Amino acid sequence: MAHARSPQDAVATAHRAVEEEADQRAACCGRVGGSRRRPPEIMDSFSSPSSAGSTASTEHLMEQIKAQLAQAYAQEFLETVGNKCFAKCVTKPGTSLSGSESSCISRCVDRYIEATGIVSRALFSSQR
Repeated sequence: MAHARSPQDAVATAHRAVEEEADQRAACCGRVGGSRRRPPEIMDSFSSPSSAGSTASTEHLMEQIKAQLAQAYAQEFLETVGNKCFAKCVTKPGTSLSGSESSCISRCVDRYIEATGIVSRALFSSQR
């Protein structure tokens, strides 16, 4: 049985789950019809004479993009979970959450994270 956690713990767990999913998405992104395709600007940098020097900067750029995508996904995920769980658990909004509302939100977030992880793992394992 899941124990009640603070909202901060739930957010930290959600953030870790989102980072893990972003890593999985990054590992498989760009797959189209079984082949890896890169955007033209990245392909151009590999075909240029100075590609040896730009490989490190391209990798750095890809890491930055990956981090930005993970952050955007985390924000969207937390908004969605927050809205759904708040709507489900808080029937009469007031100035603060009751203990039962807080534990309901925590359980809801935990279930949502668990379900999202299961779906993501199934989706990404079937793509390999």
